[in-house]
Amino acid sequence: MVIKTVSTKRGPWSFKINNSILLETEYQEKVKEAIREISNINKDANANTLLELIKGTIRNASIKYSFEKRKKHNTRKYELSNKIDKLQKDLEHSHGNSDINIVTELDNAKQQMTEILETELKVY
Repeated sequence: MVIKTVSTKRGPWSFKINNSILLETEYQEKVKEAIREISNINKDANANTLLELIKGTIRNASIKYSFEKRKKHNTRKYELSNKIDKLQKDLEHSHGNSDINIVTELDNAKQQMTEILETELKVY
């Protein structure tokens, strides 16, 4: 058996989706709602036109959802990084009188950051 593969160049006409979002309920609901909207607006369109409109709508909804998700992710990562820096400075300024609350909070923040970084490794 011989399998021939063709590599295609990516460009503005190509669309690549992060498959992991397909299982997210929030994403599924947004896509369903977008499809309902476009179908209601174009209920008199022929089947081929409606299919193309739905595909474009799914593409747009997917891009928007991925962008918003990434933005939230980056914001959370930035906030955690700042929190870790602040807690480390607070711990340094405690001059050996290590406050157990600071240490606990720092450990929790580091654990959350580790989880974020592990998620990034799985997705990207």
